[in-house]
Amino acid sequence: MREVRARSSAGSPDGGGGVNRVDMSDAWMLRGTRVSADVLALALGFGATFAARDWSIRHAVLEGTPVAVGTHALVALMFAGIALLVFRRLGLYTPRASVLNLWELKTAVKGMTLAAAYLFAILFLGRFTGVSRLVIVGAIVVSTVLVVGVRLLLAALIHRLQRSGGPGRKVLIFGTGPTGRLLMKKIVQSPQLGWTVAGFLDDTVPIGTRLACRVAQTQAAPFEAFVLGRCGQWRDFVAASGANELLICCPLESERMHEVLQAARALSIRVGIVPQVQDARIDLFDVEDVSAVPVFRPLRPSARRSYHVAKRSVDVVLASLMLALSAPLWLLIGALIWLEDRGPVLFRQRRIGLGGVPFEMFKFRSMRLDAPAYAPSPHGREDARVTGVGRLLRMTGLDELPQLVNVLRGEMSLVGPRPEMPFIVDRYTALERQRLEVKPGLTGLWQLSADRHAEIHHNLEYDLYYINHRSIVLDALILLQTAIFTFGLVVQLPFRKSRAPGQFGSESVIPDEPSTTFSVLVAMEQRRTGSTPTSWQTLIPLATSLAQRLPVRILVTHESVDDMDRLVEETLASRTTAGARPEYAIYRSRDQVNSLVRDAIVVVTDLPHVADWAGGTDAGVAFFDGGTLELRRGGRCEESLLQLISELTLPSPPPLFHEPQPLHEPRPHAHLNGDRPPKLREAEATPRPPRLEFEVGT
Repeated sequence: MREVRARSSAGSPDGGGGVNRVDMSDAWMLRGTRVSADVLALALGFGATFAARDWSIRHAVLEGTPVAVGTHALVALMFAGIALLVFRRLGLYTPRASVLNLWELKTAVKGMTLAAAYLFAILFLGRFTGVSRLVIVGAIVVSTVLVVGVRLLLAALIHRLQRSGGPGRKVLIFGTGPTGRLLMKKIVQSPQLGWTVAGFLDDTVPIGTRLACRVAQTQAAPFEAFVLGRCGQWRDFVAASGANELLICCPLESERMHEVLQAARALSIRVGIVPQVQDARIDLFDVEDVSAVPVFRPLRPSARRSYHVAKRSVDVVLASLMLALSAPLWLLIGALIWLEDRGPVLFRQRRIGLGGVPFEMFKFRSMRLDAPAYAPSPHGREDARVTGVGRLLRMTGLDELPQLVNVLRGEMSLVGPRPEMPFIVDRYTALERQRLEVKPGLTGLWQLSADRHAEIHHNLEYDLYYINHRSIVLDALILLQTAIFTFGLVVQLPFRKSRAPGQFGSESVIPDEPSTTFSVLVAMEQRRTGSTPTSWQTLIPLATSLAQRLPVRILVTHESVDDMDRLVEETLASRTTAGARPEYAIYRSRDQVNSLVRDAIVVVTDLPHVADWAGGTDAGVAFFDGGTLELRRGGRCEESLLQLISELTLPSPPPLFHEPQPLHEPRPHAHLNGDRPPKLREAEATPRPPRLEFEVGT
């Protein structure tokens, strides 16, 4: 994301008219907290190591002399100072988001390694005596583990403070599309940024729409944000919400973008712009600065041949060790599975591995004997296919233990994307097939994420991040976090509620991949002079009423959004209860209108050429002309839907359909205008389905 910092030219101390500026005290507090946490971890690491060695010598566990407290304390202070300077140089005290905060953890390990190298260089050049190199190495190893652990705990603490309205920067996001929703998820799941989402602004989605994303895998309550209003109203919502940053994730016209940047600069509001790379995922690009011009380059896998050799060696050693240590657990689990239903202990299933090659994967059987071998995975612990023992195994992840055999056979690795069943891989897109470029794993980033209970291939960012950033350090961090996470699951097991994971309840949210199809498209003439057009007064209430039962989308221009909102709200105000609102589609091109017409089941319009476009498809048409609404049923439009439109428009609509008659010839319009497509001219030669014609009453 490219950030544009908007500074105040007037230097107003209040940020210009009551708008909250970025509170620098929050940023300094978060930075100071991180420094204090690192100092605490280093002190505990060195202190615990020195104390453990002295205790071992005094109790004859080890031979030697106690450490010289003064000398080793000096070395500890030197290392702490070096480590803090290295951390600052590496950017560990500057907020930065990454998948599962892995960049911060990897950089912390890298910083500790560099600090150790600098320390030993100083000890060698300074000819320090009376210092046990072995004790110092042990202290550094312990301190590294503590630094990583403390930073994980600190991230969780900051996250809790943010959700309770604590310190941090409040962000307004322009656009509720896939990029905007992805950005919300990244902000929510990256507490080290110190940001929180105040809400969304969007010109197409109904105001009040709720968006939600899971915060953590073990936390049932999702994070929620709402569509507060339209993009042009951002000043009002900055003042109302106390937001001090704008993140623009939707295309804005150049004049409108310039206006936002100019106004934000005057108000000392930070602005971030997420570039639009057509349909490509923005998180799959790296940014290169070419003389202040950002150049986006696709990420490339970073693994080398030496990495593959080292990874395979680690897989064999650790898998063998884990098999030996878990042998008693195998016997216990096997006995429990057999005693429950006298069925086989192991479950074998074909999965797709590296390069699309199938292999046989092993698991402890967690489902009933009559469950189909190849079907979508159970959603939640209450799935009827899951056995009692299987429910416990799936909650703790112990059902995956037999895959250590697959690791030894070279079909899987300890760390990597999860393998999927053949019928799922057959439907992969080109982007999803990138998961097959690496060996599948027993654990990975997706398993540790808050999105674990969603479909694997619908949350590609985790696997794609791993593919593009593979390293032994990353694998070690994933294994460490897996061990910590599994231990936490076992500890929380008695206290967990019986609820299907991944379910937000009954909240109304925008799905991660919204459907491109909808039931009703409303396209109206956008030109007007002064008063509201008659067609708007009829069709907007009709669209709002239909939205209570069907997905409705209204085609609008930027200039007409506010008037449309007003008419929708006036319609809803006449109701005793709050109702759903239709979506908007901003007019961009003739091709866009054609596409929307093809996707609709019914097209409601006062534009003759749009009605004729719809006539060339299987959609039904409701054409408004001079106070008359003509209804024509299409191949994919049920008669009951057109009858519903007539009932919502007239108190006593005519009950019968008349014989087909041609609609008006198209005439030029300033907006939404265009020539009829060739297939429409062909369709005009064929008889049309019946239509219903009646006068619209008041």
